[in-house]
Formats: sequence, C-alpha cells, structure tokens
Amino acid sequence: MELCAPKPTPMDPGIRLDTDVETAGQPLADADKERYQQAVGSLLYLSLGTRPDIAFAVAILSQFTANPHDIHEKALNRVFRYLRGTLDVGITYSGSASSSLPIPWGFSDASFAHPIVKEGRRSPSGYIFFMAGGPISWSSKRQSTVATSSTEAEYIGQYNAAREAIWIRNFLEELSYRKLIEPLTKEPLVIKADNTGAQLLSQDPIHHSRAKHLDIAYHWQRQQVERKAIQFEDIPSEENGADGLTKPLATQLYRTFKNLIQMNEISDSLQDSEKSEASLQDREKA
Repeated sequence: MELCAPKPTPMDPGIRLDTDVETAGQPLADADKERYQQAVGSLLYLSLGTRPDIAFAVAILSQFTANPHDIHEKALNRVFRYLRGTLDVGITYSGSASSSLPIPWGFSDASFAHPIVKEGRRSPSGYIFFMAGGPISWSSKRQSTVATSSTEAEYIGQYNAAREAIWIRNFLEELSYRKLIEPLTKEPLVIKADNTGAQLLSQDPIHHSRAKHLDIAYHWQRQQVERKAIQFEDIPSEENGADGLTKPLATQLYRTFKNLIQMNEISDSLQDSEKSEASLQDREKA
C-alpha cells in the first residue's frame, strides 16, 4: 500500500459488511486470510496507542478475522489508504509550569443498531477522554447486550464511559494528582453526551417503565452522579467528539470529528505550541 491513493476517511459511510450481503464476495484464501489477520492486528496496535481516529473502523474489521471476505479486505485496504494520507497526524499535549494543572473530561456516544453490521443487532458505542490538550483514553466497541431504543443504547454507552471516568479519577488519586489540584477533588468529571433521555435516566433514582428490563449494573452510573464523581453534560450531536467512534462519517463530518478529538497535523500543533510558549515568555518578561 506504499504507493496507494490516499482516502479522506478510513471507512465508507454507506458500507455494509455482513457476510450475507451480495457485495460480500467470496471468503479469502488462506494466504490472504493470514494477511488480513496480521494487518488487523497491526491496526489494533495503532488504534489503541496513538490513533483514535481509526478506532471504529478497526473495531468493525476485527469482527471478521475468523472469516474475512472480499468486501472486508477492500475495507481494510481503505484504512491503509487513509493512513497513507495522514502520516503526519497524531496526538500532541500542551502545558507549562506557569499554567494550571489540567482536569480530565470526555465525550460519550452510541449509535442505535447501526446497519453497517446487522448480525446480532448490537449497537456500537464509544467514549474518549482528554487531558492536557489531547486524548488520553478512548474506546469503540459493540455493546454486550441488544438495546431496544436509542435512549437505552446511549444509557449503556454512558455506563461504559462512566466506568472509565471513575478509573481515571482513581488512577490520578493514586498518583497524588488530586492533592495537587483542588478542583478535581471537589468537581465531578464532566462527560459530554447528546441524548437527553439517557442523561435524565442517569439522574432520576426512580425506575422508569422503559428501563425496568435493564441490567442493574447499568444503573450504577446514577450512584456516581449522586456522589458528584461524574456529571453528564448535554451537547448537540454535531459537537460530540465520540460520534466518529460509533459509525463511519462522510468527509466533512469526519473532519469535524478529527478536530473535536484534537487529532491534527503534528507539525502545525508544535508550531502553535511554540508560538504560545514564546508569547507567554514575552508576557513574563514584560
């Protein structure tokens, strides 16, 4: 793929990857199947380490490592085409000794029974958390149970994000970070989401009729909200940075997603950081 033509997004927004669709083609031969598995493994390493922008595509493609077809190989090659055109995109962090210590925050989202993979009808959900000007933790995966509504899918997604948020708080406490920064001790960790119904469900201690069937584990987030360990904040869908972790997006929407998760060209980010640091030093001298 070294000389391939770059693509603006890692996955076609209108693609269907079920093995029973007409476009699926034939199962891959053993040699091609092995290449597919090795390639997905490499992409998993990359998506978990430094490239949350490909996390959704890799999570979907990893579901077919046991029985990949022609359409899955084509979708896999598109991810490499996208990476070929974004070799200089990555994560940067910022901060200085004179600035206040950063407080973590995040996005949560879910896509109710998205049709890219209809088998099982499980909804994909994702979250991403930030600190010091860059993402520090993210996830994109199918939910373990079948949701019966968009509110339920978002509620389960919030539960997954809340668990990660509490882990981040506890980890920072072990590092004595909370002793250095008072707001983290007093203020809840903010998780921004775009489903009002799911947020109300996390705040209301009364069982709604539409939530009676949900596993009691998902209601754990209510306790964390009551304790002010976390707080869900409502935002418009187009401003949700976890949107690209739950479904493939068209080119313009994908650019917005990359900006929201602060995945930019590293050279530009370093120049901006250097300018900010120089400006700060000039003000200190003045």
